Amino acid sequence: MTTDASDEWKRWHERRVATVSAPYGPLALTGTYWLEDYPDGQLPDVPGSWTAAGDAVLLTATGANRLTVDGRPLDGEVRLTADPGPASAARVACGERRIVVLLREGAWGVRDFDPVAGTRRAFRHRGHAPRSALVGAGALHAVRHRAAQRAGVQRGRAGTRARSRR
Repeated sequence: MTTDASDEWKRWHERRVATVSAPYGPLALTGTYWLEDYPDGQLPDVPGSWTAAGDAVLLTATGANRLTVDGRPLDGEVRLTADPGPASAARVACGERRIVVLLREGAWGVRDFDPVAGTRRAFRHRGHAPRSALVGAGALHAVRHRAAQRAGVQRGRAGTRARSRR
């Protein structure tokens, strides 16, 4: 059974590493911006002007901004709703970057995913073993025993102080 659990953990870990280091995974996220925090519509390092417009976001851009919407260059205005899918399928792009429109609890936001983000480039996967392979039963017992002792000592001290105040 240990081998099955260890194999299962390895498969899970490989999927997790692939997910976080994917071109539009969490390590590619360079910023989340809530439009209400930027009343002028200018988001840090995100081209165009982004403003909340009731049930949508109004994006205004010129050709110089190099933004595309649904694969077509944007030169003007477009109303956008929240992107329903993964970042890789976002309607708005700037080169390889994907700019995701989101709505959370009535607030409009924009997330910028860049596959060449420093965090993604710096990620170096180091193999890890499952906890059960690192901590033998004896060592785990010792850790639990020390934790129980510390908790008991803390309770004892508190109890002693409470008695001394009476």
